[in-house]
Amino acid sequence: MEQKEIYLGKRRFIQEGTAMADEFFNLASSDEYAAKRLCENRCYNQAAYFYIQSMEKYIKGYICQKINVTNETYAEMLRELKHSLNETVDLLVKIISGNEVGLKQQVEYQLKVVILRNVNFSVMHNAVRYPYYYGKRQQYSVTDIRSEDCKVLEEIYASLKNYLKQLSLRL
Repeated sequence: MEQKEIYLGKRRFIQEGTAMADEFFNLASSDEYAAKRLCENRCYNQAAYFYIQSMEKYIKGYICQKINVTNETYAEMLRELKHSLNETVDLLVKIISGNEVGLKQQVEYQLKVVILRNVNFSVMHNAVRYPYYYGKRQQYSVTDIRSEDCKVLEEIYASLKNYLKQLSLRL
């Protein structure tokens, strides 16, 4: 006898880009809350993961305010990002700067170097959750996040939110 698939949760459908922006901002806020609670309970690696997720969703919310994500082309661009904060930042830079090379360089520098402090979040996203095997060395590396690291992530996130809010006022 074949088992029927079980679905957990209740699915909602969103048809407007502005509603999608609000959804991403709400998800970001929820992830930030989880990160703070996890940090309070000394679950630092898990907290770091949720800070990264929160930043990614916050930027996606901002993107949804700037482009019509119900348009199939833009919806596909958003889907292709998956869970990469680095790629989400790249799309944000492209949306903000358009075809202006000087503006692109300036925004990219401000976001990646000043705000995100040159952290490679794509590597960190996995490193805080899984051991990594180095074949040449024939050994694993494990990343242990500390309380101080979570404070840095919290500062980075606060700077990111402030930067995007200031940017919204200028555009």
